[in-house]
Amino acid sequence: MATIKSFEVDRWSEKDEKGRVKHIGMLKMGEVFEMLKEHLLSKDMLPDEYFLISKNDWNEDWELPDYDYAICIPNFGGSEGIYLDISLVYDDEQKQRRHMRFVTGKTLEESADAFLKMARIAAECSLMLNGHGSRYRKSDVDVSLNPAQTLYLTDLLEKKFVNSMDPNDRDMLSGLLKQFVCVSCVPVMAVCRQEDNLFSLWLHDMPDVRLDALILGSFVQKGKLEDLMESLPVDGGQHLCLIREEKTGEYSLHTCDAGKFYHSVHGQEGRRLFGTKEEIIHEVKSQGGK
Repeated sequence: MATIKSFEVDRWSEKDEKGRVKHIGMLKMGEVFEMLKEHLLSKDMLPDEYFLISKNDWNEDWELPDYDYAICIPNFGGSEGIYLDISLVYDDEQKQRRHMRFVTGKTLEESADAFLKMARIAAECSLMLNGHGSRYRKSDVDVSLNPAQTLYLTDLLEKKFVNSMDPNDRDMLSGLLKQFVCVSCVPVMAVCRQEDNLFSLWLHDMPDVRLDALILGSFVQKGKLEDLMESLPVDGGQHLCLIREEKTGEYSLHTCDAGKFYHSVHGQEGRRLFGTKEEIIHEVKSQGGK
């Protein structure tokens, strides 16, 4: 469990004879900006395009206003990229509510991943600027992986640990893997020829990164579903054969080495059906219509 100490942006007097202190001002704007920038840099959160102090209406050597709170908001801007706008809300000498632009950050990317990353940066800035020196406990661990890293870690965990786990531990790991930010699961159908006229159909939700890797490394056949089913050899599951319906109405059969992408634990997930060629074909078509 980590403890996060927010920025102490207020300046206080020394204690008097009764142990009391007085608020005597705020830190300088430039000083707090550098504190925030260094903090984000240490967390690998600094926006990749720029992170700049706003200088339109004030000087960085001036003190911060005695603000009530900081607003930190990610936004899609007028040009490419995503912006982070930080404003300080305070009352001026005439007791009028003011919003002072403090910092602007920007990333060139425009994806959902980039927006969520900027939102996470905004949350970090809000915590540091609004805490006024308070300490906060943080027990959760933030992990953000790209698709290649996710596939590598998923395969590593499954190959080395999953097959030796008891069912409860296996369910826990399966749930954890599904929470990876950049992973979504898609329904797949895999067919296998057990005997001459005995087929199996495996219905399962597979991580999209694994499916992409499987499709890339597979042998592909296209045609009528009946012909593709008839072409299957009797191999007892040595190959993983995915059936996919194309936009043209035809089907594609993607065949790969089961040992590369399919571990024994997967056979305990999803749903497996057995039947004749005609029965499996009927089930495949009914699943495609859902």
